[in-house]
Amino acid sequence: MAIPADPTVTSIVTEGLKRAGRVTPSATQITDATEHQLREVKSDITARAPRHPLLLTNSVLTLVEGQSRVAWPTDANEIRSIVMTFAPTEGNFQALAQAGTNSTITLNAAFSQDSKNVTGKYCFIVVGSGVGRVRQILSYNNSTKVATVNATWGANPDTSTLYHIATWHRKVYSFDKPWEYDILDTPYTKGFPHRAAIVGREIWTDYASDRIYALWVDYWSNLDRLDETQADSVFITHLRDNRSLWIQGIAVKTMQRYDEDRYQSELQVYNDMLMAYSGTAVSIGHVNFFDV
Repeated sequence: MAIPADPTVTSIVTEGLKRAGRVTPSATQITDATEHQLREVKSDITARAPRHPLLLTNSVLTLVEGQSRVAWPTDANEIRSIVMTFAPTEGNFQALAQAGTNSTITLNAAFSQDSKNVTGKYCFIVVGSGVGRVRQILSYNNSTKVATVNATWGANPDTSTLYHIATWHRKVYSFDKPWEYDILDTPYTKGFPHRAAIVGREIWTDYASDRIYALWVDYWSNLDRLDETQADSVFITHLRDNRSLWIQGIAVKTMQRYDEDRYQSELQVYNDMLMAYSGTAVSIGHVNFFDV
């Protein structure tokens, strides 16, 4: 049997309405349930396990010269870690591309490196077409300047693309070891950032950047900031892997709205499913204690 296709919001909402007694839901009912019941279920799921492994994703942010404050990715709920990557302008490791396809990038004409010095490195797009993407270079031809990457770009690189091939990186923030902004050393001086703090929905570094850097941000998405049009697959993956939970939630919200007799019993089922879901976000650690 073939692997089932990914669900859509419409298919999930339609099934939820059917289970709530709307056997042949109209287009208006589907639209209405998508606007209200689906969003309520999103909020319920997020509240139960905001740091669920299925919500983990990453994004690339650009820190330009003179900047020490950069906004979070718009869909982020919490930041797990931030890695600052360095690419020297010498040798054109950071430079404008010539062209690209969905799985390649043609590096600057002045770039010249043996394949072994390029293969395996990460290529970040920090400005222009494809901005915010990062891919690993699988092969490189110095004659053509074409680097083949591990996955499609989503938006093909072109002459507006400023690529950034990282040769060095440093973790500047970790969720379990946060820094506070009021102890950062010199936030108004230009230099090489060594650490970052979370202030509201911004990332603040300890120095104003002295050049362009790429920040690789690892974070938990907020389901209520995602939909099926997102470039990544976090939301669709969540719909697929927790299909029953989404359908039950929509059914329950619909029963509540129309005062169905089954509401209380189905609500208990929904709450049990939410509890089981949140249990899959729990991790168990091991700690050794020593006398000193």
